[in-house]
Amino acid sequence: MKVAKTLVPIFCDYASKPFKFIANTKAMKTLCDKFEMTPEKAIAGTAIASIASKDALGCGLYVWQSMHNEKIPEEKRSFVAALDATNGILMIASQLLMFFTISNKKFQEKLFGKMFKHIFSNENKIAYVSHMRARPDYKALSKETIGKEFDKIKERTQETFKFLSALIASTTLAKRVIVPFIATPMAGWAKDKFFDKNIKKEGNNTESTGAENIATKVDADNATSTPKEEYKGNLLKKFTTN
Repeated sequence: MKVAKTLVPIFCDYASKPFKFIANTKAMKTLCDKFEMTPEKAIAGTAIASIASKDALGCGLYVWQSMHNEKIPEEKRSFVAALDATNGILMIASQLLMFFTISNKKFQEKLFGKMFKHIFSNENKIAYVSHMRARPDYKALSKETIGKEFDKIKERTQETFKFLSALIASTTLAKRVIVPFIATPMAGWAKDKFFDKNIKKEGNNTESTGAENIATKVDADNATSTPKEEYKGNLLKKFTTN
């Protein structure tokens, strides 16, 4: 099937409208400004926000699926759903907590200082300035200007390190190590506290409704059945045989 050439621009125009609307929103403009000013920091925040949103959506879908999965025995569904719920909630909470802890300025200064103190030491800064001033194209620059460039390199390296360390810690250490260790014990508590209560409530409502239906049916049967006629003959002759 060939599409007419005149329909392509029309289709592209309609398809691009939602993207144009999103691109012109205030939130998107703010995000673009942050990407332009501090790309590493913006990438880190966007990455962890998208991961947390994906985990929240997945958590809800997994819980619903576990509660309605006929392949899982009915008596085990509440525990499986509770495990999915605790796993999802803990993943989101631990990732956010780990991200903001690792990316904290004081924490980063200590961590970055221990790992890169030899690379960005004052001795290396002096050596860098001397090396750059020895080059013909940098001779005209002052020591302060070259020193500021060294500080900028250090700052960008620190931002990149903060992004990588926070992302690795939140997605690997928190999500794959800490959460599985504590999710299973908490699943039993969540099962007893939330899921079993809801199941019992639904069960009680079903039982009461069933009893009411049976009582109503019995009353209806009694009302519609024809009453037995009273026997007016000799009872002795009725219940004795020759």
